Amino acid sequence: LAAEHAALDAVVAGLAEDQWTAETPAIGWDVKDTIVHLIQADVAARLAATVPEQFEAAKTAMMNGGGGLESVFGSKGNKSGADVLEWWRIERAIMLDAFRAHGPRDRIPWFGPEMSTLSFATARLMETWSHGRDVADSFGAPWPGTERLRHVAHIGVSTRGWSYFNRGLEMPAGDVRVELMAPSGEVWVWGPEDAANRLVGSDR
Repeated sequence: LAAEHAALDAVVAGLAEDQWTAETPAIGWDVKDTIVHLIQADVAARLAATVPEQFEAAKTAMMNGGGGLESVFGSKGNKSGADVLEWWRIERAIMLDAFRAHGPRDRIPWFGPEMSTLSFATARLMETWSHGRDVADSFGAPWPGTERLRHVAHIGVSTRGWSYFNRGLEMPAGDVRVELMAPSGEVWVWGPEDAANRLVGSDR
């Protein structure tokens, strides 16, 4: 996760102020909006990991019409791009320290079901990577696949059952074989070789 932060930081660190308001492929979001969204989730994650009762109170307030992420976990306001970058660096470092203070299987509350520390960190990796692609694509900056994406693929495979449950659906019987070509050329594999259903793709 720290490495994913660093990769995106390298994309935005040298931006001029007007570039922070460049539109991204996510319609309605500019670069500053995107980074602030990551910050808000990092702040929420830090609270969930360190002061869970405070996080739960904030979540309840949001669900009862007490405001969105901006009102509870901070907004961009009139902050400059440099201000947002410094804010992100501070908050993500605090969040990482909060994760490191837990064991990998400790449970941490979230907006959906609670997660293990390991899954939580992977979810933050996933979001940083996906929004990072939006930012990089805004400038044609390189955003190559890395071995870190294996963690993202793994959480997708391992939560397949939950994706059905979350939508009130019954998971179909049978296994799924997933084969992904990694950036290194290795093939990442999940599921039995003789599974009737197969998903094959690359790191992109």
